[in-house]
Amino acid sequence: MIRAGFRLLGGTGWQGGRNYLSNLFAALAAQPTRQVQPVLLVGAGEDPLDLALDGVEMVTPDPRLDSRFARRLGRVMKLAVRRNVIESHLLARANVDVLSHTGPVGGRIPTIAWIPDLQHRHLPHLSSRYERFMRDLLYREMLRDAVITIASSEAARADLVRFYAADPARIRVLRFVSQPRERGAPIALDDLRARYPIPARYFHLPNQLWKHKNHDLVVDALRHAPGVSVVATGPREDYRHAHMYEALQARIAKAGVGERFHHLGLVPFADLVGLMRHSVAVINPSRFEGWSTTVEEAKSLGKRVLVSELAVHREQAAPRASYFATDDDDALAMQMIDAWAHHDPAEDARAAAAAAEALPGRTRAFAETYEAIVLEAVGRR
Repeated sequence: MIRAGFRLLGGTGWQGGRNYLSNLFAALAAQPTRQVQPVLLVGAGEDPLDLALDGVEMVTPDPRLDSRFARRLGRVMKLAVRRNVIESHLLARANVDVLSHTGPVGGRIPTIAWIPDLQHRHLPHLSSRYERFMRDLLYREMLRDAVITIASSEAARADLVRFYAADPARIRVLRFVSQPRERGAPIALDDLRARYPIPARYFHLPNQLWKHKNHDLVVDALRHAPGVSVVATGPREDYRHAHMYEALQARIAKAGVGERFHHLGLVPFADLVGLMRHSVAVINPSRFEGWSTTVEEAKSLGKRVLVSELAVHREQAAPRASYFATDDDDALAMQMIDAWAHHDPAEDARAAAAAAEALPGRTRAFAETYEAIVLEAVGRR
């Protein structure tokens, strides 16, 4: 079995990275004939939390060689001599055959890079000039040195070719599939309402509160959709834009929808799934996505989705999707009113059953695609 090494994606602060790895690890564990053993290197101060899954080997590297200083020194080595000696040593001690979803380290161990999207190219005003420069520098290095680079969608793959003249023969598209990961029976709505101050009927907006996720549009749409409520979940911090939560609360107050927009912050994943299951529909108004976790989670549950008009949202092709322009709060309001008025729990139940029946096959295809990428990468070494 091939041992594929991983690090936490985006460190401890990016919930989307954790969700991505959790979905991938769960898909690999479900394979009847497994070919890839995930090995997660957990550094000092990092907590694997929900990534401590069956079938995932946890390795804690020597803290002297995995400190912040050691990681920076290894990065300098990589830039100077094209080999991160420190990381190579740690990977060798963990008996890793291939390093996946991270920047290349050089040396014996082949690397599978992961570039999920090029948001900084499409929405440059949301990042500083320095951040854009450094991201371009990193991505060019990854494309140059990695054996294979994974893109999360055909849209992202096309961007890599367009912006960096990447070699299409060394890019593979891996569309992840979300797993509900529920233990036991689904959480009842009454139990959720006992835990959180939410109404009996609501739309679910499960996005991290980052500026490009476009929560403001939903607040504005609520002004034109009387009687409709929204429950939002997700971390409230945007590392690029301080005070996002305070600004959102101010906008909610100004719009006069404080009784109908409820932001719960980050909730346990099981609660998130429960909130999504019991919602009228799921909303993703984002201005940019690589491959939307929100849409994937809704697809796996059979939920109706109201999503922004993005090429990648079309590519995801949720069966019960309707689309609106990212600046058109009137269009979103009309869709919310329609979904609210015509919500049919029986239809939801049928769609959920169909989604549950299709999920094992979708998950298997996800795992098999990744396994093929790993086998190709090791074969190219």
